[in-house]
Amino acid sequence: MSTESSTSAGKALDSRSALTPATVASGATGAHDVDASECRSTRAAMHDYLNRRLQPRRQRRFEAHMDGCVECIRAFIHIRELSWKRRAADQPPRG
Repeated sequence: MSTESSTSAGKALDSRSALTPATVASGATGAHDVDASECRSTRAAMHDYLNRRLQPRRQRRFEAHMDGCVECIRAFIHIRELSWKRRAADQPPRG
């Protein structure tokens, strides 16, 4: 897996603030018409992407799709935020 990523999805994975709902709402994602089957495939791979379990070729395909699909970006943001909440809930209390 590449450690450098210049795609929207890669930036979102690398930084909690890189891809916010405001970014999506602004249309800064470069949306264009996409294939519904590619959306289904991309959404099925989101958890594996967050857990860095995609093969390099599949990761590139995932990121390329995310660069052009606003709906998948919205779904990714939702899944990513749920993942953070679950991770925070699993942490022992500090103090």
